[in-house]
Amino acid sequence: LEYRHDITGTDIAYGGAVTRQIEARTFRTNSIQRFRQSRPSIELYLEHKNIAGLKFRFTVADALRVRNDFSTTFFAGRRDTAPFLRQERTSIFDEPSVQLELSGAF
Repeated sequence: LEYRHDITGTDIAYGGAVTRQIEARTFRTNSIQRFRQSRPSIELYLEHKNIAGLKFRFTVADALRVRNDFSTTFFAGRRDTAPFLRQERTSIFDEPSVQLELSGAF
C-alpha cells in the first residue's frame, strides 16, 4: 500500500508505504526454509521538489523495528524419504534507517 500527497501550491510532497510479507517458504531436496515477518514494514518520506533546482527527499525506513524470523529444517537426505536431521532458527530485527536523497542536474 502506497500513499503520496503533493501539497497544492507548493513544491512539497509527503507519503509512505506499508509492505508485509507474511510468510515465504523455499523447498529444496534436503531442506525447507521459512521466512516470517512479525508486522508490516513502514516507510515514510518528505520531499521538496525544487531546492536550487534539485529534488530533496528525506526517508525513514523500517520505522516500526520489524522482526524477521528465519527457520530451516534439514533432512538426512531427500526430504520426502530421509529422516529429520536438525532445525536452525534465527531472528533479525530491522532497525529504523534514515536516507537522504538529492537528485537532478548538478
